[in-house]
Amino acid sequence: MWNVQDLPDNYGWADGDPKFDRYEGLEGGLAEYDAGDWSSFSPGKDYYDVLSVDFYDPEGYAARHYEQARSIARRDGKPMIIGETFVFPSRAEQAAQPDWTLAMPWGVRTWNHNTPEAMAEFYHHSIGAAGVPRLAARRNAIDALPRVSAEATSDAREPATDAVLTFVRPAHSAGEELTVRYAVRDDRDTRAGRDYAPLDGRVTFQAGRTTATETVRVLDRRGHSPAGRTVTVTLLPGRGYRASAPATATVRILPEG
Repeated sequence: MWNVQDLPDNYGWADGDPKFDRYEGLEGGLAEYDAGDWSSFSPGKDYYDVLSVDFYDPEGYAARHYEQARSIARRDGKPMIIGETFVFPSRAEQAAQPDWTLAMPWGVRTWNHNTPEAMAEFYHHSIGAAGVPRLAARRNAIDALPRVSAEATSDAREPATDAVLTFVRPAHSAGEELTVRYAVRDDRDTRAGRDYAPLDGRVTFQAGRTTATETVRVLDRRGHSPAGRTVTVTLLPGRGYRASAPATATVRILPEG
């Protein structure tokens, strides 16, 4: 969604206007721009799907805002919507500006700025939920890989209570089996093979499951057992997934008693 607002024509320029002084010189900022020229702020047609315009100017649904939005939307091949607004467009305004596809009234203020009759008329001439066509879901390229996280869901206690690590992935990626890798780090009082059974550094999500667990099997240590032993696993980058926060999980190995 690329969202702009119906700022008045005299809202200002960057250079010489105190409203914009604080933005000058920022990396990535525009040295000078007209706040009424929305194309100055376009992210590019490949980076948005819907053009949205917020209407708060007391002037209402001015024709110049509609014409500018329609020009940009047609140029980029995008639908256009009325974003935040207090006042519904009237039937006359809708007839004069037919390319708006929907309007989003802003919370309780809808009741403060519209009569019940105006609201009823707007909804009466709108498409209800049953009439909205089903939209095909797609994965954006930037989020194509599932994000996997890790957490410690129980601690271990000598002599025979094991710890559990739980790994989580999003539901949309659960259709296929997925194996993720992790690194293991012990603290100074902990050692694999003495305090717990060595971990192999990988865990597999079964197809249809959004969680996978790894058991940290506690070993009954001979002699004195320090109280503060820990085992930490950290997700590693791998093929077919991304590590996501929390990417590190720590379990404690508690002494007997």
